Formats: sequence, structure tokens, C-alpha cells
Amino acid sequence: MSTKHKVTATMIVAKTASGPRYFDRGATLPADVDDKERKRLVASGLVEIVNAEEKQAPSGGDGPKKPAGNAGFGKHLEYARAIGIEVSEDVVKSEDKDAVRALIEAHEKAAAAETASS
Repeated sequence: MSTKHKVTATMIVAKTASGPRYFDRGATLPADVDDKERKRLVASGLVEIVNAEEKQAPSGGDGPKKPAGNAGFGKHLEYARAIGIEVSEDVVKSEDKDAVRALIEAHEKAAAAETASS
């Protein structure tokens, strides 16, 4: 059974392998947040442990579906957060769909590079 760590505070700063990063409420911590940092955040009440299998779609799908390019800001934001991307409050307030799409593309490129190097 896989566990994930979900942000419950309004916003947090977590130490990642690439340095400190901000995460909004509802974000899932990425893999580059080490166990010690995860334990600290859980103990502080800023993050909760979530059973990943309970969050899967009832259809047993492969997870969140990437929205079409012409989908609205809300769909792109929902997808970004579902795959663990932290979206800044400025982007959320301005509803900048292009900024969210750029974050998604960068995340996908990083994941592809990580998979290729494994």
C-alpha cells in the first residue's frame, strides 16, 4: 500500500533535494522531499499521510487525466495539483492557465528525464 503526504496547512515550505519549495494546501509532496522532512512536517501538523490507493478513481484508471489544451484554468490547476505540482498563489489568483501549463510541461520533462536515467 503506497502512502503520500498531502499539505493540510494553507502553505508550507519544505526542504527538497533541489532546495526549499513552497506548497499550497492540497498539494502532494514530491519524491525529492526526504523521509526526515516528511516526518517533521507531519509532526508539526502541516502535512497528513494519505493512503494513495484510497484516492484512486473507482474505475481503476491510471490516475488523473491531463486536460486538453483548450480546457479552462480550473481543469489545468486541478490536474497540476493532482500530480503533485505546487502552484504559487500569484498564479492561482491571476488564473494564469499558460503558467500552469508550463509547470505541467516542466514536471513531465523532469519525470521523463528521471525515468530515462533509471
